[in-house]
Amino acid sequence: YTAGWVYCKILSHLASILESLKKYSEALEIYKLLLEQDVFCCGYRGRWWERSVVDTSKHLKDTSEALELCDAALKDPWLRTSALTSIRRRQKKLKKSEELSGLEDEPEVITIKGRIQGGNVTGKKVKLHLNGDYLALASVEEFVLSEFSRDGWEGVHSESSCFTTLFALLFWDLLFDLSVPDVFQTAYQTAPLDLTTDAFYPNRTAAIEERLKLIEEDFEAAIKLLQKHHITHHQVSCIGINWNDFSGEEGIAMLIKISRGIGGMALSLILRQFCEDYRHNRSGMPDLILWRRFGDSAANLSELIDHANGLIFAEVKSPNDRLSDGQRHWFSVLKNGGLRVVVVRVLGEAMESLDNQADL
Repeated sequence: YTAGWVYCKILSHLASILESLKKYSEALEIYKLLLEQDVFCCGYRGRWWERSVVDTSKHLKDTSEALELCDAALKDPWLRTSALTSIRRRQKKLKKSEELSGLEDEPEVITIKGRIQGGNVTGKKVKLHLNGDYLALASVEEFVLSEFSRDGWEGVHSESSCFTTLFALLFWDLLFDLSVPDVFQTAYQTAPLDLTTDAFYPNRTAAIEERLKLIEEDFEAAIKLLQKHHITHHQVSCIGINWNDFSGEEGIAMLIKISRGIGGMALSLILRQFCEDYRHNRSGMPDLILWRRFGDSAANLSELIDHANGLIFAEVKSPNDRLSDGQRHWFSVLKNGGLRVVVVRVLGEAMESLDNQADL
């Protein structure tokens, strides 16, 4: 809350106003001024770079300058990982060259068909009929879980809640470290004040790196720490913890099961994202976590997913939905950790009206 921070925020808002007034050259001057410094509001640098590229390429029609901005942005050490993904996509689109084709692999896609209640109406949450039953309605995620269950898989609709819960429990003592100055003002906080800022990781770098190393290299010790914090702080309010789904013996058993399925190296890689940029990385993870049901023979199943063992992460999409930059970032992180990630697209057709249903 210094004067420089306030001025940068004001200038950032001013640039947005100039863009809304279609004064793109003036907005670019503001973004250039903001990007020349790297002291204040560094968490906004990704947005400033991206808006500079968009204004230059789309509105001022200067592709070469936009590509130079992309190159400069990719060298910015403050740029967040999700912003890097977005800049790379824009660079690829602008350059349209085959040399960049490897920057972003297209995800594996699985298509499932289902009956949608009343058709697919834009702007409304889709409900599907389970197993063709006119009266049994489910969300898209529940429908996909049902279809995978018939193919020998179990799973949970978790999105990021499983991993924000793991992060909070495995880093509980670091989150509530009272030796870090100025981050606790009351006894009722559910997180340190700097968690969603650029200061969280630098304030605890040594401790965070030691904990990540423990998770990667001494996984059983990390599991014991997870169990300890789950018991000691059970039902205590903390940012990111989903006690509704992960409380009690069943909850800790589920967390351990998923952690073991991921493995120490990949789990350390996942939790690093929250340590470095909790604000932006707490969303965008795949909707579903799936694993092979115990006792089912892979030889008799796997119609939906071929050659699959261990955990599968699945993002559920309708035919026309696209992956966001945050989702693409998480896809990259999970794949780098050796995990399998797929997009499940649900193709639907409207259920016949009640009057036309036979035998009801």
